[in-house]
Amino acid sequence: MTLSACNLDSVKDSKVQRLADEKNVKELIAGYIQKPPTFGTDQAAEALGNLGDKQAVEPLIAVLNTPVKASASSAEIKTHAAAAIALGKLKDTRAVKPLVANVNHPSSRIAIAAKTGLKDIAATNPKIVDQVLPGFKKDDPASVIAMGAIGKPALEPMLAALKEPDARMRTNAASVLADIGDPKAIEPLTKNLTDWASSPMVGVALEKLNWQAVSDADKVHLLIAKSKGEELRNNWEMTKGVLLKDLDSKDPRTLSYALYSFISIGGKDTTETLVKVLKEDGNKNLALAYLNCGEPTLEKAAQDWATSKGYRVVKTAKKDQQTVKWGSF
Repeated sequence: MTLSACNLDSVKDSKVQRLADEKNVKELIAGYIQKPPTFGTDQAAEALGNLGDKQAVEPLIAVLNTPVKASASSAEIKTHAAAAIALGKLKDTRAVKPLVANVNHPSSRIAIAAKTGLKDIAATNPKIVDQVLPGFKKDDPASVIAMGAIGKPALEPMLAALKEPDARMRTNAASVLADIGDPKAIEPLTKNLTDWASSPMVGVALEKLNWQAVSDADKVHLLIAKSKGEELRNNWEMTKGVLLKDLDSKDPRTLSYALYSFISIGGKDTTETLVKVLKEDGNKNLALAYLNCGEPTLEKAAQDWATSKGYRVVKTAKKDQQTVKWGSF
């Protein structure tokens, strides 16, 4: 008598169930790592995770470290995802690195499973943040996603990262805080609305947190974060008033933010003010922004400033990271 594929799967499932009922971890692992396996590997991974025996950690990590393409068979993807979920249930920090490596897997099933695994480990081992933080600081995309998956244990480190000198770190921190979704992040995030580099992601995070802009300053800053040029120009007196106040800030980052915002919005009646700021408080980065913004008055002012400071203007194909274009919003 020949068994159908369906009946064979049933036999495999019953063997996994029997071994799980017996808490026979060694035989479950033996069948799990055997090539070909003697039973369904996704069911075995689930059983090993549920049993909670740390003997299963290394075999499960070995599966997770095996490359799997998004186009792989559904069985391979199920096995890979099941290993990630099982490692989360085992709550062993040895699994953190392989789980992080899978959080942006092209297979959404595997990526979601890896994030779930990290969240489960973090629930009892919040110090896994320390394992992920070095990659986050190096702008590793997987580590950024992993921080968001870890959730609340990453809250305080991400709030601290909002104050870092590195612009990418501030931006990534805002992205993670959006994923974490804790209202404690609202006030620190609003302070970064006037950070030109991170404000677009800060705006996204604040909207995810259901924050509502009330003051004129918050309304204008949020519109700038969202590059809503038409709305900013339609409410020009309010926009101009807020940004002129920002220009009076003693914080260099807020000052630069106001100038870049004026340029991007393209308010014609502000060029005289912008030229004055360059003359009184200008620096090389600001002069470069004026020089490359596409507005003739500001370009000439930048050239004059450069000459007065002993700089020579040289055309180059290299794009400065702070380059903004007149009226680009």
